[in-house]
Amino acid sequence: MTKKELRNLRYLDAELMSIRGQINMLSAQAEGLSTVQLSDMPKGGCGRGVDDYIADVIDLQATYAERLAELNRCRKRAESAIELIDRVEYRAVLRLRYLSGKSWEEVADQMGYSLRGIFKIHGAALVELEKCAVKCSKVQ
Repeated sequence: MTKKELRNLRYLDAELMSIRGQINMLSAQAEGLSTVQLSDMPKGGCGRGVDDYIADVIDLQATYAERLAELNRCRKRAESAIELIDRVEYRAVLRLRYLSGKSWEEVADQMGYSLRGIFKIHGAALVELEKCAVKCSKVQ
């Protein structure tokens, strides 16, 4: 597990939230169209129909499922790598930041450190994580 892989956890979380927002927006638009009163009078234009929105929602749901599976695989790898670290405060910082998605301020507050202290612990934790990754690769 590398620093880049840990950061990707946060990016995957953000991407999933974005996709979920798009799904909600398209679903609301489809619902709005389905409640519109239909009449016999001809209308101009060729706007999007409910079917178009539903197709988009289905495509996005498939993308969401793929990204969620990827996120879960990454989380399991990260958890396994973090578990190899001996010092509990290193594990706690990495779990709070990358697995729980906490901000630096939240991590510092929850652990009772200043931001500067958390950054120092985080840096040391990443070094330790890299060492564990090297050890694991030699064993395998």
